Amino acid sequence: MIFEPPANPTPVHPSKHAPAASLMAGPRRAAVLFLALIACPFFSLNYNWIPHNLALASLEGRFCELQHLPGSRYLERNVAVGQLGGCSNHTDFYVGELRSSSLGRQAVEAHYAGRTIEAVYPEEAWPDPQVQLEIAFLERGSFYGYLSNGHRYQIQEGPFWHPSEWSGLSEAVEGQTVYLVSVCDGGYSAAGDLRSH
Repeated sequence: MIFEPPANPTPVHPSKHAPAASLMAGPRRAAVLFLALIACPFFSLNYNWIPHNLALASLEGRFCELQHLPGSRYLERNVAVGQLGGCSNHTDFYVGELRSSSLGRQAVEAHYAGRTIEAVYPEEAWPDPQVQLEIAFLERGSFYGYLSNGHRYQIQEGPFWHPSEWSGLSEAVEGQTVYLVSVCDGGYSAAGDLRSH
């Protein structure tokens, strides 16, 4: 059997359907173009955002492998990436942990003395691919560091330097030594991360 089309087919004019499709395509195209115009400058200036976050996570992972002072208690951890100090465009990485111990300052310092963590980008780190841990103690409502000669100095700059930035202080037991052990590795290229400008 041979199929034969009807003698008088009803013509369907393309213009009956085209206007609806065109009306839908116009706003869609405009929205896509608008989003591209907004997103392109952001991503072109911020393309290193994800690699920097991954590097920070790697640094935090190495920090978590530290053997802390036996008997000390975890209170809180903070991390940050971006231009965390100084005035030039660069990228810094910070991981810090607030802890408490029944032991005194000298015992805490002795435990962490000479401890280092591998730099975020060891191949770029100068002069040493290892970064020294920093220890500060909460005394009279401020964080203080101690030099090897015993001289005390108040910490007044840097990431999370003010006690109000540490909600974990509410967990500290009165009479215990509250200390901050941290690593800040920085001076890396700021290219591609708006947080570093």
